[in-house]
Amino acid sequence: MSQSETTKAKSTDSSSAKDQKNERGSMGRIFLVLVIGFCVLLWFAPQIVSRTSLKDSILPRILKNYPGEIRTGAVSLNWGAPVTFRDVALEDFEGRDVVRIDQIQTKKTLWELAKDRKRVGDVNVDGVTTLTYVNAQGLANQDLLTAIINKRKKIPREIPTRRKNPKPDRNSR
Repeated sequence: MSQSETTKAKSTDSSSAKDQKNERGSMGRIFLVLVIGFCVLLWFAPQIVSRTSLKDSILPRILKNYPGEIRTGAVSLNWGAPVTFRDVALEDFEGRDVVRIDQIQTKKTLWELAKDRKRVGDVNVDGVTTLTYVNAQGLANQDLLTAIINKRKKIPREIPTRRKNPKPDRNSR
């Protein structure tokens, strides 16, 4: 083997080693970019949620036993600030507002709530307006209040009645 062939073989070996190092380096850079991207997404996730229709799913998850619909106006979510809901409306089964709340605000920050979900702490509720709808029998918000007491989502409009004399089944003989 001549000296030029030996030099070519060594340069080929060193270039393949450099390629492997470059591949490892590029994989490391890709991983680093993905981790940084994930952290940025996680940091801005509360702001993203507060600007989409996902904001309307927060209070219904907290108030699971409320049988009607809950509408939320503006929501302020930030890791370092208290959670604030504005223009909240609790509706009955017919879509009428039963309670309107100007603002609900937690004392704890979103980060504190995320760390300890069992203890919400103090919550300020400002500007509560209640509305009453009386039906033909003179009962106020009857369907909604009955559903709250019974912890059901919807009240059936008609209660099925049993027949007094059921017909015998022909196949039972």
